[in-house]
Amino acid sequence: MVTRRQLLKFSAIGFASLTVPIAYSEASDNEIGMNTQLRIDSLLELKKQNYKKKSLFVEDFGLVDTPKNTKMTMQKAINYCAAKRVVLRNKSMIYTIDTSDCGIEIPNNFMCDFGGAWIKRAIGNKTPHDMWANSDQVNGNAGIIICGVKFDGQAAKDELSNKYPEHRFCGLRLIKCEGQLISVQVDDTCNGEIQAEGTRGGIVLENSVFMDCYELQADNNIGTGLFIVGGKGKLTNFKSNNNAGSGLSGIQPGWVFESLSSIGSGYSGISLNGAGWVANDVYGAKAAVGYAGVNFGHALPITSNAVGGVASNVVAENNEGWGINVTSSPGIQGANWLARNSGDNNIRLIMSPGAKITLKSENAGANGLLIIGAGHYEISANISGSKASGIYGRNGADIAISPDSIIDRNGTNGGLVAEITLDTKSKASVAGKVINGMAYGVQSTDSSVVIISGGVVENNALGNMRETTGGVVRYEGSRK
Repeated sequence: MVTRRQLLKFSAIGFASLTVPIAYSEASDNEIGMNTQLRIDSLLELKKQNYKKKSLFVEDFGLVDTPKNTKMTMQKAINYCAAKRVVLRNKSMIYTIDTSDCGIEIPNNFMCDFGGAWIKRAIGNKTPHDMWANSDQVNGNAGIIICGVKFDGQAAKDELSNKYPEHRFCGLRLIKCEGQLISVQVDDTCNGEIQAEGTRGGIVLENSVFMDCYELQADNNIGTGLFIVGGKGKLTNFKSNNNAGSGLSGIQPGWVFESLSSIGSGYSGISLNGAGWVANDVYGAKAAVGYAGVNFGHALPITSNAVGGVASNVVAENNEGWGINVTSSPGIQGANWLARNSGDNNIRLIMSPGAKITLKSENAGANGLLIIGAGHYEISANISGSKASGIYGRNGADIAISPDSIIDRNGTNGGLVAEITLDTKSKASVAGKVINGMAYGVQSTDSSVVIISGGVVENNALGNMRETTGGVVRYEGSRK
């Protein structure tokens, strides 16, 4: 059985060293996965031998002429290969299975390399089951390596709807598992997004002991593409397109993400939630109105021992709603965020005190950066082209705007807006440049305070400062 420690060691080598799909050692079964270098050497050897020495094929175990026969044959092949620790491979490039009574069960130590073959759900059934799921969902399964498998749920052909729990199913569901997923794709399943019950993803990874995932893809699902809840793991190179829900969603404390992409989601494209996750290279585009291209949210309360989410190199563009949304994520850390061409606010920080963000905003349909909620926020920003304010702070927000910040040419819709606008007892300390606004430079209202502390406020069309209903704008130090 492959242990968590072995997986961690294997991950440390990096997938760049893998020139062929994952296989297993040519040594005895007891040595499988026990020696990382032996395993890598074996991969290279197996590539040379084209897997002829140690692999079996689905077709070796029976007929694949009907959906029922194919499911039974595939289950036999999986059970045998797992027991013998032999890699299961494919001859056909399409296998259609009947999931009307049950799907395929994945036991401990199952390893396959299907080379990109499709597994399709047979149409004509309105109460489908998960296509592949691990066999022990109470205690979990270990040593699972699934490579090169594509699942097609064909939900649209049966006109399934995620409004009905009986219509919901996964392409691949793994609960309390340990292992690896490599080059796995799930399309056209029917599942939930925010329902309290039922399936929640084309791929579901729940309470993983440790899952190492590389090159996953989820397209055109009626609901979520990939749903991760709890557990620990790594996800590298994930793509999603045109899912009715999110591309990626769930609650993922402790997960590490690298290179995530969602285009054309009905909900927020990439949604990372909880505390303690780390993400780099995140992209979200063409999300629907009322959602975000990229969402970071709903962390547990930050304590002295807790760590907020960390996100770097985030891009959200051409979303109908928000670009990047952060909700209830105290202590979130962000570097190199870029949001542009959103239909609404480019970036929102809602009830997330302790946030430290470096960001760029271009051409927002509303505000470049909206901050709502009491607490301290540290912002380094380059914001231009917003139809409303460049930065808008509300409800007790205390915002520190860094010396390298440039808030420039916002308020393009005109009206009584400002490059920086505060209301409802908020505060801002401005050390950067606030210039060339289409209306006012800084505006303070409803008992708010704007302090120009080393910053520059100039060349704003209707005036550099505006105070209303008890708002205060003042300079600290020399006035420029």
